[in-house]
Amino acid sequence: MAIGAIVQAAGATYSMLGPKDTQVKSTKPVISVGAVRTGCGKSQTSRRIIEILMEKGLKVVAIRHPMPYGNLVAQKVQRFATIEDLSKHNCTIEEMEEYEPHVVRGNVIYAGVDYEAIIREAEKDPKGCDVIVWDGGNNDFPFYQSDLHVTVVDPHRPGHELTYFPGEITLRIAEVVVINKMDLVEHREVQEEEASAFANKLSCPYVETSAKTGENVDLAFQNLVNMILENKGIQERVKDQAHPLCG
Repeated sequence: MAIGAIVQAAGATYSMLGPKDTQVKSTKPVISVGAVRTGCGKSQTSRRIIEILMEKGLKVVAIRHPMPYGNLVAQKVQRFATIEDLSKHNCTIEEMEEYEPHVVRGNVIYAGVDYEAIIREAEKDPKGCDVIVWDGGNNDFPFYQSDLHVTVVDPHRPGHELTYFPGEITLRIAEVVVINKMDLVEHREVQEEEASAFANKLSCPYVETSAKTGENVDLAFQNLVNMILENKGIQERVKDQAHPLCG
């Protein structure tokens, strides 16, 4: 944003595209998980949400925010269902750290650079797809229109949620806020009362969790499930009405 100020001060004009201008719509329900800063425990939270969805009998496909390196043409659409797929796509160590936990727990994860093509492949994944979970990165807002958006923050960097771009957007569009790292509660700098007041200001529920210990993550997920079941639009998009998602 500081560069934007310099550009406009020099007499130039530019426009900034937001979520409504750039997000792709899926034929499947999408739960997106983002964070206001790196290191909040967003990926761990995403993976726990996926585990609980799978325990309920849902076929979950994850899509990861891009980490493109090398030949971008070859990385148009990447599908990871086995450990061998990591070698097939010449993954970096950083990519392996993100993709391998999904593969070993049994869910498919997609990545790449063409996010229209990626979601179309995910929707018709050979293993089936009831729900797509967007595992965001770089504090970015989701690339897809979400039926429910979850934003993860931590209580150790007060003020960062409103002073970093695009993390602030990720927070302001949240429908559920997860305050992570409660296992380090003795070191917290944001008190529970402050967090609750801010969540009320955003008109969204919040819960404190620990992705490390799993504490309260299930409670957070129950909030998500309730919101999903109350959304008739999601129910209509799940073809199998006998599916656990539809209650």
